[in-house]
Amino acid sequence: MARTSKKKETTAAAAPAPAPVQEAPEQTTPLQEQEAHLDPGQFQDMDDDNLRGLARDLGLDPQKVNDSYAMSEIARQFEMGKNPTSKTNMLRTLQMVVTAMLGEGYKATSHDVNFLLSVYSRKNRKALVVSCANHRNFRAYIAEVCHRIVTGKEYELEYKTKREG
Repeated sequence: MARTSKKKETTAAAAPAPAPVQEAPEQTTPLQEQEAHLDPGQFQDMDDDNLRGLARDLGLDPQKVNDSYAMSEIARQFEMGKNPTSKTNMLRTLQMVVTAMLGEGYKATSHDVNFLLSVYSRKNRKALVVSCANHRNFRAYIAEVCHRIVTGKEYELEYKTKREG
């Protein structure tokens, strides 16, 4: 036995056509164009600052590490002032990267610098050796910082808690 279905005939009211959107021409000043340009050297510059700071914290010669560390010529040309490993200079450099990536309305904090310093290095398998993040991982850490800034979330600390009872 074959079933037959009867379709109801419906008439849908035609939706009004959306009005054409007119885009306002964007005007940028040369300063805005310069700040909005994300230079790959900016990532590497933050990476280099962290490496020099880590070398200093471990009692190594930061200049020797800096001279032998593989980095692009763009990063070598950045002038970081008298104390490039200070957290203030690191925050200033991080702010340049955040502004280039997200725009003027977003601000990096000292907590962001501390996060980068915390995740930048880890214990190596060899005794008395610390391994530093490679450029790919460091870029991912910068992306995490930008995510935190945009979402307004706070950093978390994972640790073992004591048992009650």
